[in-house]
Amino acid sequence: MDGSFRGTVTPARASSSMPDSTSHAALARELAADAQELRARVLAALRVPCEQGPTPLRRLREVVAAHDVRFRDDADRRDPDDVFADVFAQCSTCALVVARSLHGDAARPFTRLLAANALARAGGELTALARALVVDTLRLDASSEASSNAPSEASSEASSNAPSNNPPDEPTRAVIARLDQLACRLAARPPVEPGSDPLARLYEPLLAAYDGARRRARGVYYTPDAIVDYMLELADELRRRAGAPPCVHVLEPAAGTGAFLRGLLRRLRARDDVEAPRAVEAVELLVVPHVLCQLRLLTRDRPRDVELTLRRADALELEDTNDVAPTWTLVLGNPPYRNNSERTLAQVAARFPALLARASAAATAQARTIRDDYAWFFALAEARTRTGGAICLITPDSYLRKPSYRLFREDLLRRYRVVRLTRLGAGVFPGVGPRIGFAIIALLRRPAPLDERLEALSGERVELLDLAPLAASAATGAPDDPRLRWLAAAARGRAPTKPRPHHFTPAREHSFRLVPPEPGAARLPLQLVARDATVRAPLFRRKWPGVITAFDRLLAARERDELRTRIARLVDVARARPSRRAAELDALAESLELDPRQRARLELVAAQVREQHLELEPARLKPVFAGSIPATRAWAPPLSHARWIYYEPRLRIPRNTHANKATGWGWMQQWRDPASHEVFPKLIFTTSSNPRYGFRAHVVDAGWYAKLHGAASQQFHYLHARGNLDEAGLALLDMLCETCPETPRDHALLHLVAALYNSAHGRAYAAREAEPMLPLPRLDHRLGRALAPRLVADARWLRQLHAAAQPPVADAFPETPIDLLRERLGPAPRAPEARARWLARVEDARLAAQRRLDEAVARLLAP
Repeated sequence: MDGSFRGTVTPARASSSMPDSTSHAALARELAADAQELRARVLAALRVPCEQGPTPLRRLREVVAAHDVRFRDDADRRDPDDVFADVFAQCSTCALVVARSLHGDAARPFTRLLAANALARAGGELTALARALVVDTLRLDASSEASSNAPSEASSEASSNAPSNNPPDEPTRAVIARLDQLACRLAARPPVEPGSDPLARLYEPLLAAYDGARRRARGVYYTPDAIVDYMLELADELRRRAGAPPCVHVLEPAAGTGAFLRGLLRRLRARDDVEAPRAVEAVELLVVPHVLCQLRLLTRDRPRDVELTLRRADALELEDTNDVAPTWTLVLGNPPYRNNSERTLAQVAARFPALLARASAAATAQARTIRDDYAWFFALAEARTRTGGAICLITPDSYLRKPSYRLFREDLLRRYRVVRLTRLGAGVFPGVGPRIGFAIIALLRRPAPLDERLEALSGERVELLDLAPLAASAATGAPDDPRLRWLAAAARGRAPTKPRPHHFTPAREHSFRLVPPEPGAARLPLQLVARDATVRAPLFRRKWPGVITAFDRLLAARERDELRTRIARLVDVARARPSRRAAELDALAESLELDPRQRARLELVAAQVREQHLELEPARLKPVFAGSIPATRAWAPPLSHARWIYYEPRLRIPRNTHANKATGWGWMQQWRDPASHEVFPKLIFTTSSNPRYGFRAHVVDAGWYAKLHGAASQQFHYLHARGNLDEAGLALLDMLCETCPETPRDHALLHLVAALYNSAHGRAYAAREAEPMLPLPRLDHRLGRALAPRLVADARWLRQLHAAAQPPVADAFPETPIDLLRERLGPAPRAPEARARWLARVEDARLAAQRRLDEAVARLLAP
């Protein structure tokens, strides 16, 4: 043999009894409804007081606890009874599905007792637990239940472990009845084909229907078999290249329901490989996936001579065993990818410093830092392979290019060689946000780390396979997704010839990005603002973040009068007599629907108002954007997304605190650089690369402030030209003064930048999942001088057309000047029919101007 655990993966044989994907989804919805009802009945039974001692379900919890299953994991802060009800409902439902696949006697009806027998015959660590959840410890009347079935080991054990003459109470009877209904529902369906995995395609849609919000919060997304098999093939390649020894340790640090584990064991069963891995370790934090992972193993015998360990634990907290005995370790899997981790960068860097220490030291309160869960698992994998090994993970691809990961990438490249990088793009996992692209990376540990300069990288080439262009919106994440079909073929050794791999070398001048420069990047030499390790000339020295009120329930409102009244009441409450102050604060907090933590924050703000003798100042009521603004609402401030904030820099709001996270230093920086907000004109723009919302800009003359957090998909920033231009910006301003003498200089510059942000160039760049700062073409050559006046003129025209097309609002938001509009199209008529015709002319003019602008920008970008 060649020393790998390569093998032919044979797809499951088709069967008329195997439901198709549609019936799987229908069955999942049916089972989810049963599980929801079951959960409700269990929770009700747990909450029934019983003076004669623990209820049957309380005893069941004790039995389950004896199997070392902790139901309340560290990340779950719900009521313990609620957590147990979830575990009972999901595990019982899935255990019955597994048992139905194992029960092959068509002559006998499928019941809960037969399910217990089937699970008992399957063997495995969770046999007793599964039987307990399904039938044993619910204190059934064994004399009546067992008499209707042939005696069995399971029913005999149930009779001996529970009082046979003590019938269950009414709440328990309701649970039993629901379990019986569930078993009857499964009995009406043909059993799953013997030898197949009954939960492979069922659990994820079941959980999505059962509790979609919790599924998204926990990041429970089943890894398709095509990805699993492809990554296992990559693991073979890594072992062959390394010449790994026979004693290989395989670690899956986030096992979920066991997709990679089952795939690996399936491959080991398919051959007699004396040098195959003999130690396989899988770790899963959440209770239900851990239980289901073991249930899935019940349907197949484990390969001989494989030491299999499945732990329910937090992999990031496990003690490292590599220092005890040097081992070649392969770390593979699909770790969590929540982008607002409960752990801070500093906390994880203290435990896994190799990839994170420098990034942690460089982090500041004003800079974006690493905060993604998947980054912690990269650091864990690095620690587990320090004595030799390889890493093969599928994660979001933000680390390939984001500035916050620059030091992380350097340290990764120092210690590992990138054997292959497979970009999949977005939509591989149904239900994951459209902004999140994914990539599979295969890393091989270097014999010794490279020096700090990374000069040896100049001779290395990264193999990049970009499958993102294969994505088809109609099939995104579905079994017939072209990317998944490509991966499945590659796992069988039949990879299509296209797309071809691309080879490149990560370079310092590109911040060691693990994706090659975009085509045409040489024609984009400018950047809006300076950034670490950038090679592009910046136009502006700095940008400012939008306002963070840090207390929206008090300091932000939809209507101006509502906010004015609220702040006036705050001033009155702050100055109330001490004997009345607490009661009035409580009344104000109740009217704002504040929780206890926010109530304490309100009291602190009121104290500052009182101590600094602050008054309500109407001039501090400022308009801002709020919510995610669609890409179609560019150029002019969108009144449909306008809100009001009370801008008071003398107020200091304490930083938010989060469970399991270190408290930040100082105060919230919501009023940072307060004087900069008052400089006009300004350009308000977003750094989001979301094609639906990103790379859009608004030029504002007066009044408008920027709010940093538009929503999850947008981060608003602003800049102005006053004393803020770099060399490239000054040169561009001089050129605009010559070519656009009729337009004020600052307005011309900001409108030109807005033209590039709001053009097809911005839309195309966002669609390629590119970096969150739009690169710009240089405009100081002859073509730029010829096109700049047209771009500025069309940008000003488009700004007025967008402003005119907005419906009027009652509040006093600042208006966008529309002098050009009145000159060309006349004033807007008031009569409905005439106004409709006038708006149609506005829309025609808008489309024509946008088309001209896009064509001009395309000429700037042309070779």
